[in-house]
Amino acid sequence: MKWTVAIVTVVVGVTGLCRADDARRTFDDRDRCLVPDGVSPEQKLESCTVVIQSAGQTRQVLVAAYNDRGVVYASKRDYARAIADYDQALTSDLDDPYLTEVRQSRERALAATATPPK
Repeated sequence: MKWTVAIVTVVVGVTGLCRADDARRTFDDRDRCLVPDGVSPEQKLESCTVVIQSAGQTRQVLVAAYNDRGVVYASKRDYARAIADYDQALTSDLDDPYLTEVRQSRERALAATATPPK
């Protein structure tokens, strides 16, 4: 009986630590995704993807993550992915002036796909 209680306690404790580590990683990824400078494009792509795929994010955070990931894709001239992310951000029903910026970024990406590269 004592061993069963000890094993359950250890399992529950380890599970709790894993969840805390996951939450801390998601928080770190959210910071790297949403920070304007000081993060490489690759780090931003990875971090924004983690944020987008993680549960429990607010709609505002998701809109920002899709937009920021779209900006990185556009900077890499991957306009199809950029536009897809902008479209995801724009599915929000938020009444937010930030969405105007998302719309403008989407329009620039669309224009870039119509303009032949130099």
